[in-house]
Amino acid sequence: MDDINLDPCEFSEFIQGVLQDDNVEYRLEDIDDYLINLISNSPELDKVREVERCAKIVVELINPNIYGYSYSWALHSLLACECILGKVDEVIVNLEKLISHCESLGSKTPCISAIRNIKQGLLGEIAVDKYPYLLKVIVDFLKENDSEIEVAKCYVSAAYFFSDNDSYRSAVDVLDDALEYLEEKGNLDFGFEVLSVKHSICITNEDHSSAIKIWDELLEVCEKNEINLPDDLVLNHATLLMQLKKFDDAIKLYLEALSQQDCEVKKRAVISVNISASYRENGNLEAASKYMHDARVILAELGSDSFDDDFLLEIELIDAKNNLIYGDQNTLKKCLFSFAFRMNETLKNTFKIHYRRGIRSRYFGRFENLIASLATTGVAADIIPLLALSRINQSADWLSLLKWKEDISSIISHDELVQLSESIDRLADYGAPHLYGFAEKYDNAFYGNNNDPWDLFITQVEILKYKYDIKSPYHYTSNEYISTLLHDRIHNGNVLIFDFSASQSKLITISDNNYIIENLPDEEGRNFYIELNKFRLSGDNRTQFNQTLINYQNTLIDNIKESISILEDSGGVIFFPSKMDSFPLNILLISNDQIRKKILSGNFEIRSCLCLHPKDESFEIHSCLGMVESTTNLEYDKAEIQYFINTTGLNGEILYQPDQKDFFERVATHDSIVISQHGFSAAMFTDPVFADLAGPHAERRTLSYSYLQSHSYKMNYKLVMLNACYGGTLVNRNYFKLFRTHELLGYPQAFLLNRKSIVIAASWTIVDRYNALIMHNFSNFMKMYGPSKSYGMSLAKAFEMSISEIISALNEISGGTLQLPNEQHLDVMIGQPFCFATYQNYTLL
Repeated sequence: MDDINLDPCEFSEFIQGVLQDDNVEYRLEDIDDYLINLISNSPELDKVREVERCAKIVVELINPNIYGYSYSWALHSLLACECILGKVDEVIVNLEKLISHCESLGSKTPCISAIRNIKQGLLGEIAVDKYPYLLKVIVDFLKENDSEIEVAKCYVSAAYFFSDNDSYRSAVDVLDDALEYLEEKGNLDFGFEVLSVKHSICITNEDHSSAIKIWDELLEVCEKNEINLPDDLVLNHATLLMQLKKFDDAIKLYLEALSQQDCEVKKRAVISVNISASYRENGNLEAASKYMHDARVILAELGSDSFDDDFLLEIELIDAKNNLIYGDQNTLKKCLFSFAFRMNETLKNTFKIHYRRGIRSRYFGRFENLIASLATTGVAADIIPLLALSRINQSADWLSLLKWKEDISSIISHDELVQLSESIDRLADYGAPHLYGFAEKYDNAFYGNNNDPWDLFITQVEILKYKYDIKSPYHYTSNEYISTLLHDRIHNGNVLIFDFSASQSKLITISDNNYIIENLPDEEGRNFYIELNKFRLSGDNRTQFNQTLINYQNTLIDNIKESISILEDSGGVIFFPSKMDSFPLNILLISNDQIRKKILSGNFEIRSCLCLHPKDESFEIHSCLGMVESTTNLEYDKAEIQYFINTTGLNGEILYQPDQKDFFERVATHDSIVISQHGFSAAMFTDPVFADLAGPHAERRTLSYSYLQSHSYKMNYKLVMLNACYGGTLVNRNYFKLFRTHELLGYPQAFLLNRKSIVIAASWTIVDRYNALIMHNFSNFMKMYGPSKSYGMSLAKAFEMSISEIISALNEISGGTLQLPNEQHLDVMIGQPFCFATYQNYTLL
């Protein structure tokens, strides 16, 4: 047919004219074919948008009661455009509309065609979080039309989606429901297929016991029915054998699969990568290299678009480890950089923060082990982009989202901004950045959104992205942005130290344009970590803990002499703790004469960064809110806060164990917060969301983690001092699982969510008298310096104070009303790593 003008006004008039024609349905069918042909062959998105506008006009103008057949295919064409454009919300709505119309029409062909397009992956860059909702619409239609195999296939697709996002429980639940459904329908043959998928997902999630149990069930079915094991099932079992380090057995099965003439090319690539890894672990490096080469050739021929994200990530990690064994550092780095690129591509259309963590967590353990295996010295540019990726966590994603909202506030309309702000508030109330573990465990979008506020937020983002030229909400956690930020901090004179205790017990130090990797002491580090965690949970092993701390300090100083030398010549350190939260940074700094001298002169700053997000530079403080317990055996709690207020000249008040609502209402009008009370570790709670600084049995909750996380992002305080035992303890888990990424949940992390503050807190217990000494020093230094420098200077000065200075300082705080211990006790106290190493100055980047 002749070309049609796609201008909306012209096209609308054209369709209205067609509707007056005698052969309306015939002409509408021609127009529909014309529009579909325009987008059928690798269409440009601008052309798809043109066709979408026209398809929408046709749908709006056709009367479905008169031209029902034409209406259904027009809706089908509109769905095709929306799929390509990734408009998943519109796809869901219009698919439901198409299903309803086809059921009333009695012709389901357009529905089946649309569903086939969706299931075959003809979706553009959709927000993948919405995929389970879409599958549920399809399942409901298929169940009504007795297509049990197609229903089960949708269950399988949903299960793979959840597995990819490390939502193992949801994946298993969906597959169990599929098996139950098939049993009800009497289709046990396809039940075998679903059970095979469950076997695969158990292997992916390293649930070996379940995988072996299912394997035995599948073997029994095959023997009973006298059928051969399907090839995919055998390959999955080979992967299980590889995970169990039975490499010879795995290789045998993989080679048998490759020898089959009908083994498709894509499958050959996947098998070859796994054979390569198995041969490498067996020491046959020549064979490992050959099969990796074969896989790379197939990947180059077919292109990355032909493979799923999991394969593209796995091939880089496996090839990286191959090259580590070969001793080829250049190719190792190339693979790691390719992995970083692929990970950013994988994450770009995922919005739910715990899904994003889930994707990272499947790979980051191996990724960080490979980073720790890089050459022990090198240029900073070779490692910074890798570290930038490895230390992104949920808090960083959340803060990126908040900064993104601020960025676009001047671009979008007032009403859109109000709606977006309300949506973000709902996310915080629901559990952002960290969702309660039980809620995360059963967050199964396949069964509806359950009033999940992420659903509405993602819809708003998709609308705004389509309407305006704006960045992704997670732009500020992109590799490029974080790498630039890290380089800036180095150029400002900081040394960056990354704790890789959890990855081969390494420490990575970056200064100027170079990095070094040094070994942490294994035995002493392990002993300290064990005693530290015992101490955080019970406090009964103080003597043993103190001794392991001293032992760790002595061996650590010998092990990382190069890093210490670099620190001695620098202007400050930004330390990045690992998920183990066990590196006592101050034992390197405060006890070092040269570094301590620089700290005292105001030329060295100490910071521990919990979240890769730019810190606010303004630290002008005018007021202080203090909080103490109404009944306590602490001697200096109120006095040290009052001294801080008086010495710094701040406006301030002290609350006596207020309720939570009152405390946070008062916080809104103050720049700084000082809390002096007994504290309980967040590690004592089954989930950090339940944590309260006053402990699990407190009559009154004043500082609960859940409330703090939900409200801190809207507050304006700039300094928080948690003078409470274990106030700085960080945990890397929730009720549901241990995190393999560096989440580091706790009160400091929650306070930092306002993006304007620093948090000074203790990793273990604090000594009341020593803390008063620190508060004395800090209060006086704050008259001339900012909080971060004052923090370090306070510790350094305490280390060097004479007995007379200590007595004078403590009397100054208490007004001379408290009896002091003997001089020997005071002298021992100031040099104890137990006293000064517990403190941390937590900040953003």
